[in-house]
Amino acid sequence: MQEVKTALDGSAEGGTITISTNVYGYVRVSTREQNEDRQLIALRDADVPECNIFLDKQSGKDFQLPQYKKLVRKLKKDDLLYIKSIDRLGRNYEEIQNQWRVLTKEKGIDIVVLDMPLLDTRRGKDLGHLPQRHRVTGAVLRGGE
Repeated sequence: MQEVKTALDGSAEGGTITISTNVYGYVRVSTREQNEDRQLIALRDADVPECNIFLDKQSGKDFQLPQYKKLVRKLKKDDLLYIKSIDRLGRNYEEIQNQWRVLTKEKGIDIVVLDMPLLDTRRGKDLGHLPQRHRVTGAVLRGGE
């Protein structure tokens, strides 16, 4: 568990609150023969605790992934999820949009996509911080809002 201290008045000193944030990672490969090492290395480099990395070795075609489901049940508001690439959340835009909404809106967690540093909801869950040229990605993930 990482502890994040935030100044109530926006300054570096003064009253602070402590928010406990659990950090998780998710890895998926489509077949048992595929190697998940690249994703695991990226999560370890991001300091995700080994015990909080969830791994599925099966196709995400219907998103019936046991470890992903277990992870989602475990996630609590203000937790942080690292994934190597956005396609770990689904195989098509519709599924990615749906999973992004469930995680950020319903569960209230933050997501960091390591291959796409602009997709870091710690900067804002609505992705409005994205430069204009990246708003298409933001619109996709917001569900076309």
